[in-house]
Amino acid sequence: MKKRIIGCLLITSIILSGCSFWKPKNTEDDRKPMEQNSAEFDWGNYQKAIYQNRTLIKECNANYQKDISTIKQKENKMLISRMMRGKDMDKHIATPITEEVTRELKVGDYVYLTGTMYVARDAAHKRMIEALDEGGELPIDIRDATIYYMGPSPAREGRPIGSAGPTTATRMDKYAPRLLDLGEKAMIGKGKRSKEVVDAVIRNHAVYFAAIGGAGALLSKCITKSEIVCYEDLGAEAIRKIEVKDFPVIVVIDREGNNLYETAIQQYHTLEEM
Repeated sequence: MKKRIIGCLLITSIILSGCSFWKPKNTEDDRKPMEQNSAEFDWGNYQKAIYQNRTLIKECNANYQKDISTIKQKENKMLISRMMRGKDMDKHIATPITEEVTRELKVGDYVYLTGTMYVARDAAHKRMIEALDEGGELPIDIRDATIYYMGPSPAREGRPIGSAGPTTATRMDKYAPRLLDLGEKAMIGKGKRSKEVVDAVIRNHAVYFAAIGGAGALLSKCITKSEIVCYEDLGAEAIRKIEVKDFPVIVVIDREGNNLYETAIQQYHTLEEM
């Protein structure tokens, strides 16, 4: 029994001492490589590298904070620029749009339209021009009219119209000048217009609005009534008469020919240089 107790105590003491009893001692030959490695390690360069890394991190952080500050300054300048334009930037207008109305509209104005306007895309525009070429009359009263370039999706139950997002306006560029010369005063679409259209806008004191692309479902909520007035066989491209309330648009080309696609770029570069 005593032998067992002594044996257990011996094993315990070995474990508690970290098993140093079994660790082999380093010989002279074993210590030489360690001493050589220690001698080869350059502590000076090591500390220098750490210092350089810390300095680089501080510089990166400083540049990041500077960039953030610059971005905030530009955002504030853009906000101030808009505020300086005053309340006239947002306008509420009732159709029909006349020359007196377009006189008050400036490029970049936010406008909310209320009243009646027509919906027609390229197929309907083509038919109207063909009717004129054949000596016929237009199926709608074009004088002081507003035409929205749009082809709606089917209406859900209880709604007057489906999704009502704008169509790319360039599809109507070869037809628009003639309709403007006949009295059309406003167009709503998205995207740039040709020089011929811009010239026709200036010549007839008209205006080109842009609606928000990709927001057809939201825009449809501003349409309170919709009915097909002609070219029903064209389906979604038939000409419709719609009633709108606070329909949001932006003046992209005003009666003076000022073009938001050009002026906005200039304003951006000006702010960038500030």
